[in-house]
Amino acid sequence: MNKTFLHKVALSAPVALLCACASTDLSKATEPYKNGDVTTAAKEIRAVNVNNTDGVWVMMEKGSILKASGDFAESQAALEECNNRMDQLLKSAGSEGVAVGGLAGAGAVLTDDRQCAYVGALHEAQLVCALQAMSALQLSNISQAQAAISLLRNRVDEAKETKRKIEAYLATKRKENETERESAQKKLGGGYAKYADGLEYTKYDDAQKAAYTSWADTSVGVGLYLAEIVDRESGKSGEFLGYMNRLATDAAAQRYRAVDYKRLAQQAQAAADQLRAAPAGETTYVIVERGVAPARILDAKEMGADWAKALQVELPGLDRGSGSDSVAITVGNQGVPVYLVTDMRLIKGNEFDMCYPDIRYRAVLGKVIKESVKVAGAATVMASDNRNHQLAGLAMFAAGAIASAAQGADLRSWDCLPQTYEVAAFKTPKDGEFTVTCGSQAQKVRVVPGASNTVIVGTIRDGHCSIYTAPVKPVAPTN
Repeated sequence: MNKTFLHKVALSAPVALLCACASTDLSKATEPYKNGDVTTAAKEIRAVNVNNTDGVWVMMEKGSILKASGDFAESQAALEECNNRMDQLLKSAGSEGVAVGGLAGAGAVLTDDRQCAYVGALHEAQLVCALQAMSALQLSNISQAQAAISLLRNRVDEAKETKRKIEAYLATKRKENETERESAQKKLGGGYAKYADGLEYTKYDDAQKAAYTSWADTSVGVGLYLAEIVDRESGKSGEFLGYMNRLATDAAAQRYRAVDYKRLAQQAQAAADQLRAAPAGETTYVIVERGVAPARILDAKEMGADWAKALQVELPGLDRGSGSDSVAITVGNQGVPVYLVTDMRLIKGNEFDMCYPDIRYRAVLGKVIKESVKVAGAATVMASDNRNHQLAGLAMFAAGAIASAAQGADLRSWDCLPQTYEVAAFKTPKDGEFTVTCGSQAQKVRVVPGASNTVIVGTIRDGHCSIYTAPVKPVAPTN
């Protein structure tokens, strides 16, 4: 271990202590949710409440689970608290976007090229706004939905600016890396390749670029769709159709790891066209939440680096998530197309690619420090007859605290999100009735005739289907 590395570890110790939070066991809520038991999940999530950084994740999960269980008012409250905490998190990151730090762990200090702004928190804030708007519409409270959309507009614009800064940063960093590579080539000659692999100059560069450039727009299609609903139903011009069109344009340009975003682009554009054709004031809007998005897991297959294997560090991977029945809508005898506007599988993959280097370094750092504690323990025993033994014991205590804080891979993520958000818009039937079919199960749905309505269809797994309906605006009681 060289002096430079030791110096960086010393610098990272306070960061490790600050960033590592007491782990919150959300599995009692998230596991039943993933298995389709929303009632148990809602009961368990209500019992969880923390005030540290992990509280952001708790409020995210609470907002998602309570919304899925139909408790929209409670969901709104949890998401509002999440937004408040998220604002503090974003503000504390500084003016250059969301810097690596509050959510990323000590790895940022260990690697000079990890200083690129981290927009994961900003993306999550956008989704929180989207879910707030969805809950507000289910409460027929368009003013609350407008407030959530106003904040979403700010988040989307901020993400666009952050994306611009990140692209400029990556361009500069790429030039610096090239200069460094040329210098290494001259110094090392045939040993250059090994040297370059060790420093990993650009291994994650393409992953970051793809993730960041698609982040601002393709990640929040459902939020943009909900924003268009609010605009239309509150008498505005519907400016968010421009955002929807930009989403489709950006998605069409994306291709990463042989994943083609063209389908998402085509579907988003079709959803915008369908929405444009539907009559404001008498449209039924359906938002479909299908499946459960991938989550982080410990996966030995992700242990790619030799030094990670030597240290026997478990590094995280992503599971595949879970699919669910397809959803079809029929009005009379006419089928209504349902379009994809957000694919969380792509987003979670992007997020993981961005976070993985920091997660890995944090996990390895924890292992290194843990091994160092063993050495410190031996040193303390040998120093027991020395007058400095108290100092040695104090050093061991500090090292142990750091090891406890930094140990293990960071598996925290927003787990209770659907794999996809799909949408449909159609003129409300005169009798207010239409049919939703999840897989082989057909359910009659009744909404307010001659009015605009929102309908949320949730299908977490095959055989599970929940449907919630509400008029966009409260209906006056009849005498």
